[in-house]
Amino acid sequence: FDRRQAAPRFVIKPQSAFCYEGQSVKFYCRVIGVAAPTVSWYHNNVELRQSVKFMKRYAGDDYYFIINRARLQDRGEYIIRAENHYGSREEVVFLNVQPVPRVVPEYKPEAPVMRRREPLPYTFWQEELECAPSFTFLLRPRVMQERDTCKLLCCLSGKPFPSVKWYKDKRELSKYEYSMSHSDGVITMEIVGCRPSDSGKYTCVATNPHGQDETSCVVIVEGESSTAEQTALANKLLYSGDRKYIEHPIKPAPVPVTIRKQIPQSTPIQPRSNNPSTNSLAHSSSNLSVGDGERRPPRKYGRLDSTGSPNRSRSATKELALPPDDSTMCAPQFTKTLSDLTINDGDSLTLTAHVKGDPDPQIVWTKNNKVLSSSEVVDLKYKNGIAKLHINEVYPEDEGEYVCKATNSIGTTETKCRLTIKPMTNATNGKKKGSEDKPPRIVSHLQSAFAKDGEPVTISCRIIGADKFDVVWLHNNKEIKPSKDFQYTNEANIYKLIIAEIFPEDSGAYTCEAFNDAGESFSSCTLNVVVPGEQPKSPVFKTFPVSATVSEGESATFIAETEDDPLQINWLKDGKPIKESSAKYNFTADGKRYTLQILSCDSNDIGQYQAKAIGKKGETFSAFSLNVVPPGEL
Repeated sequence: FDRRQAAPRFVIKPQSAFCYEGQSVKFYCRVIGVAAPTVSWYHNNVELRQSVKFMKRYAGDDYYFIINRARLQDRGEYIIRAENHYGSREEVVFLNVQPVPRVVPEYKPEAPVMRRREPLPYTFWQEELECAPSFTFLLRPRVMQERDTCKLLCCLSGKPFPSVKWYKDKRELSKYEYSMSHSDGVITMEIVGCRPSDSGKYTCVATNPHGQDETSCVVIVEGESSTAEQTALANKLLYSGDRKYIEHPIKPAPVPVTIRKQIPQSTPIQPRSNNPSTNSLAHSSSNLSVGDGERRPPRKYGRLDSTGSPNRSRSATKELALPPDDSTMCAPQFTKTLSDLTINDGDSLTLTAHVKGDPDPQIVWTKNNKVLSSSEVVDLKYKNGIAKLHINEVYPEDEGEYVCKATNSIGTTETKCRLTIKPMTNATNGKKKGSEDKPPRIVSHLQSAFAKDGEPVTISCRIIGADKFDVVWLHNNKEIKPSKDFQYTNEANIYKLIIAEIFPEDSGAYTCEAFNDAGESFSSCTLNVVVPGEQPKSPVFKTFPVSATVSEGESATFIAETEDDPLQINWLKDGKPIKESSAKYNFTADGKRYTLQILSCDSNDIGQYQAKAIGKKGETFSAFSLNVVPPGEL
């Protein structure tokens, strides 16, 4: 018997695999043996135990090994070892993990600037009907037994809803003594545990800005003892046939009041008639018409009145005018027509057409088959045979086909043109906004420092290169609003932030940002507030890295030094660690002195940087920034 023949055998060997970072990988093999084998997996001479990342599965003689969410450090050689008490065998596989390929965004050309005209404001008036208070259901008299509950009820209408008060014998009742309610126009009041002393006249008074109304009733509470007046009044209510003790006549409804409210609206309302001249003609004719009862008998022209002068009138003079000669009438004809036009976005537009005709024609302008009318945007004029359309500032939406149509009783004619709007280019926008100005440049940067608690602190930088720009100060990436505690000042080209009294919570990174339409520049530093009697947070920086402005292609060097030996110094850009394997950066360490050198700076290196010192008791940061400008601008 050969014990080596009883050792495990791989009848299906595992295969090497390839995957991208973040994917899962599965290895499979089939192992047989006289005795059941134990299968183990090794990577870098370390056995991989069962876990969420490394999962082992088996079914009979089939064995699986799964690596979830593979990373770059997972690539390499893996050893599969099958072992029983007769012996062992091994197989080797390789796993190749590649980083996810970067997706290059598709180039999209910048779309031309499309401006939109704001809709014109329109004002409307909304009418609301309001009225004075009115009781639609009146109070009813009550005769109650002692210790019962009496509920008085009436119905009320009015807008705005009136305020309600209850009175007993001209004395106002408190809502804390009686249960009062009013909901959906129903007014109620409850008298709980009636006593003879509750007998009397109860009145409900309603008031709003438009008036006042009231209703009243008598409540009698019968008990062991009652007055003669209560007995007589109760007898009349119960046994008298006179309805004046039971009901009151209902008052007429109050006169409604109309309230007008102004409502701004941006949606224009189309007029009922598209032809404004028709409305004006109808209005004028209605003003000139005279009723039959006022019509005077016609007089003969030339008759003398009592003074001896002829009785002239405008209508009498028109009777002598000869009727127009139809031979002079003609259809409209354009002597100057419209022609196609191309203008820039934002320019003014004037279209002019000359027309003649008898009778004088009516002019209608249309754009893309839609009738135009005069407004704050479009100005339409027609006088002495000249028709004009004027727009002060054109927008891309004004592009289209414009038609001027002339119509009279003889005929109709029209002239048309095509208007094309050239969109604004980025260069055009820049010229309009004053692109001749240069971006600001910070040549003297902020300096990091330690400050004692309660002392005034001033940080400053020097900014040149631009005539007009804005300056904003930030604390831990949050804007500092100017106040008595934080003052913005500038003298010549020195810009300062004055902190009147510094507190421990004022520690952190400070940034000065200068910007205009042409560009921006920034500088950062760190302020550490030292509190007497407290140890500063370690590791403590002895030398802080300083912000810099360099020309494109030059190198930038930043130095950080600590008082004690830190465990580690990390360099960060925009909050993310800088890869030490990159050939663009040069990292050096000399005792407690650490240096970061950026070779051949370009626009991608612009940003906020931090030096992160890690010690045994904690970690500290020192902030700085880097600006890269085109060659020759410094």
